[in-house]
Amino acid sequence: MTPGRRQRIALVTIVVRAYDEAIAWYREKLGFELIEDTSLEGNKRWVVMGPEGSNGPCLLLAQARGTAQEAASETRPADASFYSFTRTISGGITI
Repeated sequence: MTPGRRQRIALVTIVVRAYDEAIAWYREKLGFELIEDTSLEGNKRWVVMGPEGSNGPCLLLAQARGTAQEAASETRPADASFYSFTRTISGGITI
């Protein structure tokens, strides 16, 4: 790691069966807030949720595409597929 730079996990991706169903579940069961919901091409969305008032890592919800991902989205959250994104902070500027 370069001196003067620190890294932190910004997003962890969770594969879900359906965006709106997952948004409702994370709101109702965990009290998360919807931070971003942006439409992308190909019926995809950039959906970010996190604990209310938190500035820590958040969840990026990714709708399942294909048989293997759909099967993964049917499992308990601890068993689901996930990916992480890191954000590097340097001199107060997010890179």
